[in-house]
Parts: sequence; C-alpha cells; structure tokens
Amino acid sequence: MKKSPYREWSKEGERYHEEANALLLKDVNFQRNLIEQLVNSPPDLRQRMQNIELVALGFMMKDGEIINQQGLPLNKDEENRLKKATDESMLRIHPELANNGMRYVNGEIVLKTYQDTIEEAEVRRVPMGDTYGLRLKEKR
Repeated sequence: MKKSPYREWSKEGERYHEEANALLLKDVNFQRNLIEQLVNSPPDLRQRMQNIELVALGFMMKDGEIINQQGLPLNKDEENRLKKATDESMLRIHPELANNGMRYVNGEIVLKTYQDTIEEAEVRRVPMGDTYGLRLKEKR
C-alpha cells in the first residue's frame, strides 16, 4: 500500500518541530536571556500584571506603596513572592511568545505544539490570487 504524500510530509514536519524544540530547550543562555527580557517589558504590561498579582496575594496599594494585610510595607519574602507571581504571569500571557510561535511551560520557553502550528497556518492560508482574504470571508 502506497503511503500518502501528505502523511509523509506531516510526519517529517513533526520530526523537524521536535528537533527544533529540543534545540530551544538545550540553549540555556537563550532561555535565560529571553525570560529576563520578557518579564521586564513592556513596563505597562508588567505594571498591570503586578497589580493583578498583588491583589491575588492579598496585598494592597496605599499611597503608591504596596502593603500587606497587616497594613505594613512588604518584607523581602513578600516582595519575592510578588515578583515571582508577576514574572510567571508575564511569561504565561506575553504576546511576543505567541506572536513568535512559542509558549511558556513549566519554567521553559518551548515551541507551540506541532498541531497548534498547523491549525494556525490553516487559518492564515489565503487562496491564491486573493490578496485581501475576501474569499475566506465569503465562506464563513
């Protein structure tokens, strides 16, 4: 029985995807640098995430200062918990990861799954000669 060319192409694509993901995971410097960059920018997103996390942790903002439930300024442990929670939130929702086909999972930057990549490509595909995507709109 002859194998489907599409099936062979798909298996080959999945293999390349797995290899690329393994290389991404092995590059410790890339992981560290990208995570550092993403948790600190853009500043307005970081501020929004910090505001969400401080409320989730039971802290409050009073006169521009973050205070704990006892009304005292945060101690080092509380500051570290807030920073860690904010960093995690930044990495989970950062638009640059999604825009570049990546996601944050278990403390590491990884490629989106192969299936997600294929499905995303199907949505973006435009019929030949249809530069404005008008034919796709008509089908809906």
